[in-house]
Amino acid sequence: MTNRYTPVQVSGLTDVISVSGGGGHSIVLKSDGTVWGWGNNTNGQLGNGDSGTFVRSPVQTTGLADVVSVSAGKYHTIALKLDGTVWAWGYNFNGQLGDGTQYNRCTPVQVSVLTDVISVSSRYDHSIALKSDGTVWAWGSNTSGQLGDGTTTTRYIAKQTGSLIAVPTLTYFTNGYREAIFDLSPIQKTSNLIINWNSTVPANTGLLVETNVSLDEGVSWEGWKAVSNGGFIPDISTETDLSGAILKYKVTLTSSDPFITPQLQDLTITGDSVLLSGKMSGISIDSSYVDNSGTINSLPVTRTYSSAKPTVVTLSGDGNRIFYANPDAGNKLYIIDLRTGEKRELSGYVPVSIKTDLTGNKAAFKTASNDLYVYDDISKQTTLVKTGVADYSVQNDGSVCYHSGGNIYLYSTTSPGEPLISSTASHLDSSRIGNQIFYANADKLFQVVKTPVGWQSSELMSAKDTVQGLWANLDGSLVFTKVYGDLYSYQVSSETSRKLDVNNDSNIIKVTDDNKLILDDGSDQYRLYDTETDTLKDIRPADAENSYQFSVDNSGDKMVYIANNGLSTYYFNGVERPERYLFSFDGKNSWHTYKEGTWAVVKTGTTPLEEDFQQHGMTIDEVNAMDESDFAPLYADGREVLHFDAAVYFASVDPYITPSLKSITVTLNGGDSYSGDIPLEKALYTTKSQSFDAYNWRKIRRIYPVEIQPKAAEMYYFIVKDPTNPVYYSYKDNQWTTVSADLIADVENNWIAVTQQGMTAEELRAIPELALTSQLAGTSFSVVSAMKVDDMSTEGYNSLITVDYVEDLFVLPNLILNITMTDGTIKTYNGLDEDSVEDFMEWINERQYNRGPIFYRIPTTNDFINYYNVQFVSVDES
Repeated sequence: MTNRYTPVQVSGLTDVISVSGGGGHSIVLKSDGTVWGWGNNTNGQLGNGDSGTFVRSPVQTTGLADVVSVSAGKYHTIALKLDGTVWAWGYNFNGQLGDGTQYNRCTPVQVSVLTDVISVSSRYDHSIALKSDGTVWAWGSNTSGQLGDGTTTTRYIAKQTGSLIAVPTLTYFTNGYREAIFDLSPIQKTSNLIINWNSTVPANTGLLVETNVSLDEGVSWEGWKAVSNGGFIPDISTETDLSGAILKYKVTLTSSDPFITPQLQDLTITGDSVLLSGKMSGISIDSSYVDNSGTINSLPVTRTYSSAKPTVVTLSGDGNRIFYANPDAGNKLYIIDLRTGEKRELSGYVPVSIKTDLTGNKAAFKTASNDLYVYDDISKQTTLVKTGVADYSVQNDGSVCYHSGGNIYLYSTTSPGEPLISSTASHLDSSRIGNQIFYANADKLFQVVKTPVGWQSSELMSAKDTVQGLWANLDGSLVFTKVYGDLYSYQVSSETSRKLDVNNDSNIIKVTDDNKLILDDGSDQYRLYDTETDTLKDIRPADAENSYQFSVDNSGDKMVYIANNGLSTYYFNGVERPERYLFSFDGKNSWHTYKEGTWAVVKTGTTPLEEDFQQHGMTIDEVNAMDESDFAPLYADGREVLHFDAAVYFASVDPYITPSLKSITVTLNGGDSYSGDIPLEKALYTTKSQSFDAYNWRKIRRIYPVEIQPKAAEMYYFIVKDPTNPVYYSYKDNQWTTVSADLIADVENNWIAVTQQGMTAEELRAIPELALTSQLAGTSFSVVSAMKVDDMSTEGYNSLITVDYVEDLFVLPNLILNITMTDGTIKTYNGLDEDSVEDFMEWINERQYNRGPIFYRIPTTNDFINYYNVQFVSVDES
């Protein structure tokens, strides 16, 4: 290769209409719509199906026609076709190809989610597209905010830049500001002219946002005034004429420490027209719950999930999962997920006791030989923690405290079996939060705490006899003991103890989060004991069988027990309707709740999450009880309600009951002028599929779904083989299972079964290579996505499926592999079969991306080939 200091003509090219230069490669577009390139092709950036080489004369990019524009990045290339689609190839570590993966591509792949594009440009490791509607979309590396979406998050799928008006992330500057101008004339009403921003303002830094308004197209200005986040714009009232209005805003960031950086991620100004004519005076919600028999008047307090009658059973802290020793499967550890109804085996070991964390993602269990195991439902792995364990407890975060061999240990993700102290312990327990550990030794109660010099043990009290049992409350402020058959409570802060007024020989099953005790009195009676009032409540279900365990969640509301007909749940305090509501009056910019006579903002700028509803949401009874006086504060100071939107959180007490929201009716002016239904976005159900011809594939490594959801939606996946005679499959519990075609034919009426039998995106991505290859290679198949969409249409919802596969390169046997080494010698291997040669070529390809071993063994001769000694490879078919 020779450097040139004067222009030379590129040979073999004519009718070129556009050129672009990358980091080490060149790309041209010819008048016939084809793309050609030369130069560095180590990452496939020439798109000719090859990689790992330097190409010294033009080669055509394969599979592209009707191209109207090209642009070369440093190690990748993008092209715009006549139909408005964008295609990309080359290096993809930062997602600059926009296909939702990080895999390099040697041939063009379509950039996901983009249509109607009229211009493209690529730079070092990101790409940009302009659509015909004037919007700009970007993808790839975003470390410097180059995608313009207000973040520094790398994007593997194209994302529209900015919002109505946005300021990109600002780096540190002292006593400086950024300023922008916004035309207010399109805003029809002023009541909802609100400014919002997202920022990071550490200690010793400051952020100030000011606005300046002109009502005469910039001739005169009202002056700069500070505004609050989520607040109204000063100098604009409900009577202001905005036809000639212009708004300037100024952002000032300050810091007294040059090493601390305040940041403004985005700033948005919103305004709209009034939708409701009149003042709100009431909201009426009509909702119900439906099971297989139709609408039900009340939620059931009991439900049977299995005919099994296990002797060992535990309910997770949140009450959503049952863990039990399944007598129908050799007493192996099983789980039932009460949210989906799914039942599955977790471990082949036989537990004699089980304890879980808050969510049931971690379950510790002990076997008859006193071996302690922890099952992790995230990794689906069972780990032997310790042998010879006497007692153990599990905290909300999954940490396990246990006693074995004269030591007390703590097992967690950061501490795999750390010994805390050396001591004999007859009983042990820990708080569910705060890492407070307690143990008993003979008649003495001890506490283990972490100090600056390590874990230390201190004696709390001496009992009048041997401690027979020990239980800690949620935060470790109370410890309950059993001494000589009686129960006592010990308050750690005051160092006081008192005897509880309960039956002798009662055992504590659970200390609830509000310090109530769930008791088994030794005569198969289940009771709830209130430690504040010293009162007992019978909570035993009428159909409970004797001599079986039961378990209660942390809240003390839900029980799992053994009924006459099997493993069942029971809400012994009744079932509260779990639906919750939040309202927005400004176009979903902020979400409000009404509690104790006051409207309060719960969330600004983003969709409320489950915890927002749980902590602040209104019940249906609270909403329906509101009257005109409750809405009056919304109209104070001449303001108007511009929109009304309801955010609804629905949950079901079990997977067999579906919530149904029929209508939300808003009454205006006390009902005199208007009363009508607010249209709701009904849940829609559909299926979409993407087909693949895998007849020439020898390996299928992974299937990657990229879900496109304008609003949050639920998607589940199935794989269909042989479209002419379709068979539906799902991969669950490390095996393929067939699924009834009737399920997919009517996903709306079978939605619960779809969620149980279908695969999530994570499960689809996790199918191992061997399972995919054995089932799908050499066939044609489709990936079907079944979806539930809470929107008016499913048109914008999709899942773009990418398959990572290895093609069959050769069809004839007795192949000849020629390897040219860097020293000029040629190694020739005759009589190799197709698999051997293709495995070798796959190894070469993987090594180009620094993946896989450096040496490769030739199976027929046991020669080891060093990748770094290979210069060129060719294959002859005989």
